[in-house]
Amino acid sequence: MEHAAKNYESLSEMSKENVDALMKSANSTTKHMEAISSEAVAYSRKSLEDSISASKAMMGVRSVQELIEVNSDFTKNAFDAYMSQMNKMTELMTNATKEAMEPINGRMSALVDYMQDQNNFKA
Repeated sequence: MEHAAKNYESLSEMSKENVDALMKSANSTTKHMEAISSEAVAYSRKSLEDSISASKAMMGVRSVQELIEVNSDFTKNAFDAYMSQMNKMTELMTNATKEAMEPINGRMSALVDYMQDQNNFKA
């Protein structure tokens, strides 16, 4: 009976720590999603401003050759900005995932250790 009570206390403490880990993970996810959203909005705003500037420049050209040059420059810059932004977003998302999973991975390790230490896992 004493062994069962001790196991119950251990499992109860583990459950509390699991909930704490989930809360840390959720808080981390929320923080990172806010940063990712802010970054996406900033990129969209800059992209729109660049598009408007390019449109104005295209309306002011005096030859077809100049139009082609302005359009080519805009297209190249837009593509470069897009690729840079995608790299940045990938990095932000990767970091968010790593940080959010850290507490959960810690709890999984603790569970494995508990099962091995208590010799409760029987195949």
